[in-house]
Amino acid sequence: IEGQYVEAQESLDVGEIIGQGGFGIVYRVEHRYLKMPFAMKVFAPAFQEKEGDGSLGRFFREARVLMRLNHPNIVRFYDAGMYGGRPMLRMEYIDGRSLGDPATGLYSPDEALRVISGIAAALDHAHTAGVVHRDLKPGNVMLDTQGLVKVIDFGLGIFVEQDLVSRLTKAGQGIGTAHYTAPELLDDPLLVDKRSDIYSLGATWLYLLTGRAPAGISVAQSVR
Repeated sequence: IEGQYVEAQESLDVGEIIGQGGFGIVYRVEHRYLKMPFAMKVFAPAFQEKEGDGSLGRFFREARVLMRLNHPNIVRFYDAGMYGGRPMLRMEYIDGRSLGDPATGLYSPDEALRVISGIAAALDHAHTAGVVHRDLKPGNVMLDTQGLVKVIDFGLGIFVEQDLVSRLTKAGQGIGTAHYTAPELLDDPLLVDKRSDIYSLGATWLYLLTGRAPAGISVAQSVR
């Protein structure tokens, strides 16, 4: 592995953690030469390549698909590489808040429809490119300071393969979020396809309107 996938860290200053989950950690980074902020997702130790298993090769092949996603409602991917021996993705930094922030309260029907329409447009673009999100939920949708919908964490969809599912399970890290995941995937994560995203879209819409997912209760209170 060493020498084949060279780490390129000299141009980035790594800042605070802005997101964390079973798949890895997201940092806010500053590009030293461009003087611009980006988000960098560093994947969990389960995604480190084991001797001869070829997982890093798959990562970079599939990352090329993510780089081709170009839609105003999808966070932009700029680069893929290595950081601390783990694969990473460098992405657009979104200055805003997630739909999962309980402080936002409930959404009016008109505002919920506007947000859901943006998410649906993002999913349609991704599905046309052959990319399934796999972990769509309110926490993976951002609203920037202008109110533009941005779907994040599309990178998770590239890892739904038997060996990596097994690694995460052994490490005690689940795939997907049960409250927003199609029920059949809880028994078999490999059944994932674009219909799974459509279920999660509906579950997210329900959350915006009621503060509840199909399973579980949120703390959302007041109507926006």
